[in-house]
Amino acid sequence: MTSSQLIPCALLLTTLLTSACDASKSNETDESTAAAIHAVSRTLSGIQRPFAIRATDLRALPNPYGRGTLVYHPQFTFEGKNRQLAWFVLDDWAYPLNFDSKELTPSLPWPRDVAESTWRDTGLDFPSTKKALAIVFPTTAH
Repeated sequence: MTSSQLIPCALLLTTLLTSACDASKSNETDESTAAAIHAVSRTLSGIQRPFAIRATDLRALPNPYGRGTLVYHPQFTFEGKNRQLAWFVLDDWAYPLNFDSKELTPSLPWPRDVAESTWRDTGLDFPSTKKALAIVFPTTAH
């Protein structure tokens, strides 16, 4: 095989390996977002109507600044008002990011209720939740 034939083969091999790595990362992301949604939904399971929220109603985004996952309801309306429901999940522990979320999951601790060192690798400025809320609700003032 000549060097001109090796270059396309090397490019093809690199592309295949990159695609396999991307697929593996996608599966890891799918698993971590599913676990994060579960961390929130298991707390929501006891909620009665009109607040009944299913795990399938929730969405998750990896934290773009570091560790953790943001779980949120994309559009929840109650009594004619759009409510922002969002939680931060870190190491299978969920934390409400605002009052509406805390009201639905009162057993969960606020971010301010745990040691500051907990947030070290998140890149977020807890106990303030503004930066985290801006990730899932970017067009709304917090």
